[in-house]
Amino acid sequence: MTRNDRHLSADELKARITSGTIDTVVVAFTDMQGRLQGKRLHGHYFVDVVLGHGTEGCNYLLGVDIDMNTVGGYAITSWDRGYGDMEFVLDLDTIRLLTHLPATAMVQCDLIWPPEEGAEHRPVVQSPRSILKAQQHRAAELGYDAVAGTELEFIVFEDTYEEAHTANYTGLTPANQYNVDYSIIGTTRIEPLLRDIRNTMYAAGLNVEGAKGECNFGQHEIGFLYDDVLVTADNHGVYKTVAKEIAAHHGKSLTFMAKFNERVGSSCHIHLSLRGQDGKIVLGRRDGCEDAALRQLRGRRARDDAGLHAALRAQHQLLQAIRRRQLRADRGRLGHGQPHLRHAGRRPRPRYEGGMPSTRWGCQPVSGGVGVDRRRSVRHRAGARTGRRDGGQRLYQRSGLPADHADRGRRPVQQVDGGARGVRRRGRRSLSEQREHRAQGIQFRCHRLGKGTRF
Repeated sequence: MTRNDRHLSADELKARITSGTIDTVVVAFTDMQGRLQGKRLHGHYFVDVVLGHGTEGCNYLLGVDIDMNTVGGYAITSWDRGYGDMEFVLDLDTIRLLTHLPATAMVQCDLIWPPEEGAEHRPVVQSPRSILKAQQHRAAELGYDAVAGTELEFIVFEDTYEEAHTANYTGLTPANQYNVDYSIIGTTRIEPLLRDIRNTMYAAGLNVEGAKGECNFGQHEIGFLYDDVLVTADNHGVYKTVAKEIAAHHGKSLTFMAKFNERVGSSCHIHLSLRGQDGKIVLGRRDGCEDAALRQLRGRRARDDAGLHAALRAQHQLLQAIRRRQLRADRGRLGHGQPHLRHAGRRPRPRYEGGMPSTRWGCQPVSGGVGVDRRRSVRHRAGARTGRRDGGQRLYQRSGLPADHADRGRRPVQQVDGGARGVRRRGRRSLSEQREHRAQGIQFRCHRLGKGTRF
């Protein structure tokens, strides 16, 4: 049974290979980084051998980092245990055409271990697809079907992948030079690329919605309809791979990296919902099914404890840096990619909120805490113009500067009638004196948040 009429059945694939319409079959699985890994097989070898018996690959593929370097410490694969094989089990529901490549089809796989003597095959439970299928099976036992949709944004560059690598991925030319969010002219500039991706994905069995521009320079998004969680996950990996291949055919490059530069990041929105066996939405119904929503939230809360500990470590890192005077007050934001801490009010008692930076909008500003000399804090100029009086210290990490750079710092000035005047350049104090003066005025309560690594 195929997922839709654009997928091929095993018999249709064999017929096309026999007629010569297809001569190459890509056999792929999803690795720990979400990439497709596998082999390209000759069509007739696929029919004669692989279709009936599968194929294999080295188990080190589940124990590498993003640069394909082997990583120690895994129970299933290491230099200590040796590197053996995993068997690829074809999922014949996933056979699809790849029309951007000549005479090529793809089939995705599950992973199993070769049987030991007298034993049966065992699934590789650590593989991402096995993990998802296990969760899907648990939901089905409770009477639920899980459906999901993903939205992926990407940035397109005029440089080829080879040129980008040679340039160390710096100074690349985006396909658009301004914010093209919902801009028809902006998407028209790269419509040949977007059109190829949309049509290729549709031919590969994905249900394409459309394309639109996004906020960063050269940033775009192609949307797809939601589907069964396993179907969506399979399509997600195929889409990322094929989009990059088509970009290379157009002499361009694209990246799905969450935060490529200091501007707006590229998001991966995941929309997930549960359906009952009758196909109706479970969460939010008023027929006694609210318990399902509460159970889901409790499960997410339990899994989010690790995220809470990470946020506390981020707070501790920030406070350590303040005490070591590695941060300085200025009108700029906390540096991109750094944890943030925000003072969220004094009454009925002070409260601090913290977390890791967002991939889309960067970091939250750090407001002044208890004990800050607010007369010396720098207001944002826009706030001063509108008469706003809730501005506070803003902090960001400062890199090392040469010794002869002492007189080039910024110095906050005292508040005057009508709001702050901003910042003076080339202040009378040396940079080291400014750091010391500012650091003395920054004090936080509840600063013992546990041990954490340094910046």
